[in-house]
Amino acid sequence: MAGYHAKSINTTFATSLQFVNYGNIVQTDAGGNVQGSFKPSDLSWQVTASRQYEERWHYGLTLKYIRSRYQQYRSTGFSADLGIAYLDSANGWQAGLVAKNMGAQIKSYGVQDKEPLPFDLQIGISKSWNMCHCNCLLLYTTFTSSILTMQTLTLKRDRSSKTAIRLRIMQVR
Repeated sequence: MAGYHAKSINTTFATSLQFVNYGNIVQTDAGGNVQGSFKPSDLSWQVTASRQYEERWHYGLTLKYIRSRYQQYRSTGFSADLGIAYLDSANGWQAGLVAKNMGAQIKSYGVQDKEPLPFDLQIGISKSWNMCHCNCLLLYTTFTSSILTMQTLTLKRDRSSKTAIRLRIMQVR
């Protein structure tokens, strides 16, 4: 990852490259006979720009090139993430909204139709109280793909607690 803040336009730019190599996978047929091997991999290149608006607002946009290679199957796509955050540190309030994976598959894995990207919407709000060194976080996420819709509501009551109350609703299509 690399980043740069351009003071003249009050914008921070960043780029990152994520690559996952799953190693050498043995390929077999339905009877378990070895047919050879292959090396699947995923790659994501991201370019981000973010800014601060007045004292408490922050917003940003990330553009992504995505590539997957699994044996003879290959797919590419482009997507964008858009986020906005509000921070009132004097009163201990934070809120954020992010929409992820807005985009399209450019090349599908085979001859089938192009698949939609798994859209993810996340909304969160938190309040901290300095007098008791604790905070409360409420987070709502919705994840939608071609085969699954999942909604999660999380309530976490303090920073040090590893436990959280989660309500998760999943619908398989």
